[in-house]
Amino acid sequence: MSNNITNHNKIVTIRCGDVGFNSYIIKNTKTRQGVIIDTPDDPVNIMNACNDITVEGIFITHTHPEQLQGLHPIREATGAEVWISAVDANVFNYFTPINSQRPENPFEGESRIEVAGMEIQAIATPGHTPGSCCYLVDNNLFSGETLTSTNGPGCYTPIETLNQTIQSVVDKLFTLPKDVVVYPGLGDPFSLANSEHEYKIFKNRYPSALHGNVLWRTSQE
Repeated sequence: MSNNITNHNKIVTIRCGDVGFNSYIIKNTKTRQGVIIDTPDDPVNIMNACNDITVEGIFITHTHPEQLQGLHPIREATGAEVWISAVDANVFNYFTPINSQRPENPFEGESRIEVAGMEIQAIATPGHTPGSCCYLVDNNLFSGETLTSTNGPGCYTPIETLNQTIQSVVDKLFTLPKDVVVYPGLGDPFSLANSEHEYKIFKNRYPSALHGNVLWRTSQE
């Protein structure tokens, strides 16, 4: 578990399972409320990290099982509502290990959401899944597997969606301020500016489409 504080929001990172998928808890230190971003398969540790706040919302970056395996018990324990893009909400129940109730707050496209005394900007980044989205809070971007510290545009992105993922990253994420810090669904936080620098080297070396486990950093080796 690791912590970071920006403004009055404290970010707690929980590494979950053998692979180490990330769940993030954003705590508003003024209101003692907070939100959870993604719910991998370690609900006990996630909930233990929330024992000093009231959880007001659960935000899901995309509907793959690794982001949803802990959702049902966390939802039951907190009573918090779920936010997810309307596109991925269409397949929500296919990926939850327990047939949970539908998410209460599917949203369309780009949305600004106020919850727990903080503003959360949802950014649609289709590709890794059709409804993948990232969440910007203050200067912090929670990117799911659209952009990770270990492999650029997410793990094993299939060939038919890799170009869409990269286009989302370039058009929606690399246009954000350069001092944004990225909190990925897998791996450690990193600077958005550094990722964009790695991407430019990657693009110059590999101008045509790739697929599979595509790494920005292999272009520097």
